[in-house]
Amino acid sequence: MKRITLIICSLLVILGATTSCQEHVTEVTEVYTTPARTIIFDLNSSKWTPYDNSTAFYTALNVPELTSSFNDIGGVLVYISRAVGVYEALPMTYDNFAYSFSTTPGAIRIDVQTIPVKTMSRPEFMQVKVVLIDAEDISMLKEKGIDLKDIKAVQKALGTTEKYVPVN
Repeated sequence: MKRITLIICSLLVILGATTSCQEHVTEVTEVYTTPARTIIFDLNSSKWTPYDNSTAFYTALNVPELTSSFNDIGGVLVYISRAVGVYEALPMTYDNFAYSFSTTPGAIRIDVQTIPVKTMSRPEFMQVKVVLIDAEDISMLKEKGIDLKDIKAVQKALGTTEKYVPVN
């Protein structure tokens, strides 16, 4: 009988020790997604295609990151650089040339034409910087009854919180 009692007591001590030593750990991992991506293109003169009797030229940039939904919701910025380290935002007019761009899924088209309209030669070498900025479509929140003027309601609906980072 002493032996059975000793075995039961030993088992209870072992059971108590193992359950009381278990830690309940909740791991919190902050997931950070880069909100913008930058792509640099080198455009040689040969990459430009003339149209309108050579009064304008265009080039198409292959941008597979520009998906259909990103094209509808995200933001696209385009800059050109004709001098090392100097980028100018499109659309713009410079030296009687008007630069503009348009986006479609998978591509960005850059156009340049003279002002006033006259025959022109192919643009010279330039770099193009494309910045893709992720965004969320919050227009659906209004249809769900969320007051878009109430920041706390919008944050709750999107599952976001404010995070303050001190700047030194």
